[in-house]
Amino acid sequence: MDTGRFDESVRESYKAKDLDPLSALINSSVASRLCTAGRCEEATPQVLAALELDPDFPLAHVDLARIYTHEGKFPDAIAEAKKGSLAFEQQSKLRR
Repeated sequence: MDTGRFDESVRESYKAKDLDPLSALINSSVASRLCTAGRCEEATPQVLAALELDPDFPLAHVDLARIYTHEGKFPDAIAEAKKGSLAFEQQSKLRR
């Protein structure tokens, strides 16, 4: 359900990042919230920070693919989506 509280979501994500700035999950979450709020251009540094912390973090690749799609960089978006898919697949094999 869309409640339109995107700015609040972004603020809360930044609070989480302040508490744990070295979390790839939280950095990627900030990026996702920014893009959902229509602020994809601000999301790029957040998702790149997530990938710097964990180059194999699947959600960061998915978030970057979303940003590239928004920017019309479709070949880059496809490449990132594939990286994300491969990372998800590798993680699922590790959990078996």
